[in-house]
Amino acid sequence: MKKRVLSLMLLALSIIMCICMVSCGGEEEKDTTTTTTAKPNGGGDGTGTHTHSFVDGVCSGCGASIPTTQGLKYTLASDQSGYFVSLGDCADKEIYIPSTYEGKPVLYIAEDGFRESSITKVVVPSSVLFVGPKAFYDCASLESVELPDAMNSIERNAFYRCDNLKTVKMPQSLENGLGEAAFYKCASLESIVIPSGVTSLGEYTFQGCAKLKSVEFLSEITVIGESAFQGCSSLEAIDLSESLEKIESSAFLGCSSLTSIVIPVGVTSVGNYAFSGCTNLTIKCEAESEPAAWWPQWNNSGCSVEWGFKAE
Repeated sequence: MKKRVLSLMLLALSIIMCICMVSCGGEEEKDTTTTTTAKPNGGGDGTGTHTHSFVDGVCSGCGASIPTTQGLKYTLASDQSGYFVSLGDCADKEIYIPSTYEGKPVLYIAEDGFRESSITKVVVPSSVLFVGPKAFYDCASLESVELPDAMNSIERNAFYRCDNLKTVKMPQSLENGLGEAAFYKCASLESIVIPSGVTSLGEYTFQGCAKLKSVEFLSEITVIGESAFQGCSSLEAIDLSESLEKIESSAFLGCSSLTSIVIPVGVTSVGNYAFSGCTNLTIKCEAESEPAAWWPQWNNSGCSVEWGFKAE
């Protein structure tokens, strides 16, 4: 009798243990990562929503963490100081680049890193110093870019033919400059601020930016390169720096909405066809007469010219 009772107790205990194991093992592991999504124009009372403004991974408005972008590729620099980042296997449309990876800073957006991808937005952290050549080449769906203030360089063709790029938050300074054709044929770009540290605009920098209306210089520009603003048919006004020395050939070719421009007295060279097709333009030159080094076809369209101009 005692043996039968003991057997029944052991059987019951076994059944209970099996049930516990099934219950524990059958439950799926839950993802504890949460992402906060906000809508525009809200408040902070818990019922409204707002647009996140991320600074180094944290929203300056509400403290929410930046969304995690998975699948990006990271390549360690040869000096092992930090990483290059590129698209890798990421399928996200909005890209939020982290400031660190495996304990080292993300320093560079790789050459061709996001080339011809379908991304619509990219937010770059303060750790990133360089946007490499052709980094966002032909990203036709890209609409918005936020670059950190501490960035050193935007290389050649970085945003080449990003047709839908409307908004670019530029750095406060670019110590190593703005590469040639950096924003070539960004046909939807309407305004741009040229950061301090940029001393020259390379060839074709903004060529074909047909909707570009305003350009603000925070730097002492000395050279405007060949075709830098060619085809910027919506450009209405531009204030040239007093430090300007050269305007290369075709620099403002086809800027048909430009009505007035002042050329500082220090400009020693203006290239051929610099203002060709600027049919509504009056050129106000601070020089008393045409400098000998200006090219013979600099004003081939016969724009009205006022010599000895003095600003009020």
